[in-house]
Amino acid sequence: MQQNLESSANYYMSQTTDGSTFINHVDGMYQTSEHIYADAVLMNIIACFDAENFWDSTLTVPYHYDGMSSSTSLFHALSGAETNRLYSRYWHGTLMLTRLELLVTDAQGIHIINAVVLFAMVAAFMAVCIRTGRRRLAFCYLGAFLLTMSFFAFWTIEYMSCFTISLLAGMVVLLVPEDWLRGWRLCLIFSLTAVATAFFDFFTNETMTFLIPAVCLISRLMDAPGRTFRQVLGITVKTGVVWLAAWAAAFSLRWVFSALTPGALTMQEILSRGMEWAVGEDANAILGSTALTALYKNLFCLFPLQTPEGVFACAGAALVLLTAVFFICRSSYTTLWRPALVLLLLALVPYARYFALAKHSLGHYRFAYRAQLSSLFCVLVFLTAAIRPQNLPRFKRSK
Repeated sequence: MQQNLESSANYYMSQTTDGSTFINHVDGMYQTSEHIYADAVLMNIIACFDAENFWDSTLTVPYHYDGMSSSTSLFHALSGAETNRLYSRYWHGTLMLTRLELLVTDAQGIHIINAVVLFAMVAAFMAVCIRTGRRRLAFCYLGAFLLTMSFFAFWTIEYMSCFTISLLAGMVVLLVPEDWLRGWRLCLIFSLTAVATAFFDFFTNETMTFLIPAVCLISRLMDAPGRTFRQVLGITVKTGVVWLAAWAAAFSLRWVFSALTPGALTMQEILSRGMEWAVGEDANAILGSTALTALYKNLFCLFPLQTPEGVFACAGAALVLLTAVFFICRSSYTTLWRPALVLLLLALVPYARYFALAKHSLGHYRFAYRAQLSSLFCVLVFLTAAIRPQNLPRFKRSK
């Protein structure tokens, strides 16, 4: 493991300009920026792990910081520098998986593993959609996946879990018997999804693990004739509340375990640091508002123009275009697609998250922006529900 950690440290240094500043893996594409900071801290924690005090080391999460950068700090930690910081609130399942992977490969090898898992999961999800007669659902996800440049997500170690959990949950919702789409069984599916999210993901694209299976659920609900908007909304809200409650409970329990561990941060310290990272003011709020800047930065990854005005104008133009397509090509049979209006409400969830946790969304926009995959998925699925093939324009070849 030591050799693979050292190889990883060398790799991180080669991917930064000064030991900390991110560079783009593909020149000129912000969407390929590697989050060296988070992954190097992850490796640093693993390097400082005390196997003789397994429980305490896992929950207190000590690591070394040299005051310069996460990459150079990792080098010093591997050289035997003493731990001088506690993360406590940071421990999650990805640390365990990464420790196992480091027994056989380094960071670049883990990227390859991530790529195989990511593309295999996307292919499996599309195959399940097609197999269950939802070909449009498959290609809507593929379109959202491509538009958000999510195929570059394998270059990060910490933030892969939301993709795998959301796709797995989506496949479960599509494959379970009809009886499982109601009552305690449906709540169990979303509860387990939320708990897995809280355990494996620290705080990135967590809304994705609710929205992807929720879209799959709505797709199945609309198969039943006579479904109304109110019925679909009610079921969606119920599963959303269940998911949020389970996620919050699991996330809070994780912090409680940390606070009860001798030598760890206290609950007050954990909460104060967490709140500061999530909702505090950010010095990089170039638009005078942390929330507005967070929205701009996340949209910037989809519309990489030079100015905020250009980014917002381009996003607005895309919204107008989608609205025009809907009004021009929509089916006249509103009973068929009216329940799908719930999808448009769900599409707003990632943006509500950007505003509610503005500082975090701004500081980690290189990865938080991919939650918009869920928004695009919702919008595209809605359009396929509202538009029928016979409503599309026909272009005849002139004689």
